[in-house]
Amino acid sequence: MDEWEYKFLLCDGPHMEPTLAELGKQGWEAVGFTPVIQWASSTGTCASNTLYVTEWTAQQYRVLLKRRMV
Repeated sequence: MDEWEYKFLLCDGPHMEPTLAELGKQGWEAVGFTPVIQWASSTGTCASNTLYVTEWTAQQYRVLLKRRMV
């Protein structure tokens, strides 16, 4: 039976492709990813001091990788 090792990494959008290419050379395979969502609020507040979300951004991605153990 095959045994696998797993790891995850955080990488930004522009540098994701070369990073994954290098890890692929080491035998790692990307099996899933999800964006890391961050939000920015407006400078104003309402009466209850609740911040208004004005923009959602994804500047990083969490990538799950696996490779066969030898």
